[in-house]
Amino acid sequence: MNHPRIIVVDNDMADHELIRIAFERVDGLEEVMFLTSGEDLIEYLDTSEQDQQPSLIILDYNMPGLNGDETLRRIKSNPFTKDTPIIIYSTCVSNQMRQDMQGSGVLLLMEKGDNVSKLEEQARFFMELIQ
Repeated sequence: MNHPRIIVVDNDMADHELIRIAFERVDGLEEVMFLTSGEDLIEYLDTSEQDQQPSLIILDYNMPGLNGDETLRRIKSNPFTKDTPIIIYSTCVSNQMRQDMQGSGVLLLMEKGDNVSKLEEQARFFMELIQ
């Protein structure tokens, strides 16, 4: 794989599998890297060359350790990654989460699809964003 254009960060391996299937269905899997924690993402971003940075990050909000909110803050505080588009991807997007994310630089708050068809639609949307 060349550098990934989309990085999906989610601690739930079942979600990884469903998202992987969705990207396969839209012929986009070769564009995607899966990571399981905010810490892994920060390490990847910090150790990658500027031209190896992703075009889009899909970030789960509720993760143990470095959660989505703190991971987002670290990304946005780094001059090399601050402009990377980020979608917060969560099982439930609450009004409180919307308020918390207001002004954070997030491209979009999105609820996770609960079936493969919905995830496939979302994967197609993600691929359009990086075109």
